Amino acid sequence: MRLLSLLGMMSVALATNANAASHDPSFDASLRRLEALIEQGMSAREFTAEMYTPDTVVKTHGPTPPRKGLAAEEVSIAAFLDSLAPPGQRKCTFEPVDPVTRTAEVTAAFINFSCRGKDATTAEPNQKYHILYVWKKVGDDWKVALEMF
Repeated sequence: MRLLSLLGMMSVALATNANAASHDPSFDASLRRLEALIEQGMSAREFTAEMYTPDTVVKTHGPTPPRKGLAAEEVSIAAFLDSLAPPGQRKCTFEPVDPVTRTAEVTAAFINFSCRGKDATTAEPNQKYHILYVWKKVGDDWKVALEMF
């Protein structure tokens, strides 16, 4: 039911703001902040709390049921962070792909996300993902309410 509610929010954002400019300084600042936190080597628990809403839903391809809530996502984030190069060498980036649709409180966008893994043979990021996110405005920050990849 939560997934349907989030998809409904995304539909409203698409329908009411399809021509919105993709640049929002507060959204961009949230992405840069998350990049910095990954680079610093923040723990999975701290990073998950910084990136996701408490009732977040994460759905991967296939028949796997969605993960719901911070505790469920923390396990996945811990494995991901463990796969990265040492702090200071990760070079992670969140880059929104147009079109980015938004309302004052919801942003839906595909994000090209890349990082340098510990198995990288060059200094460039070698882990690359194309992820659909629905972000929710929480105070002055943006947090992920829905992630699909």
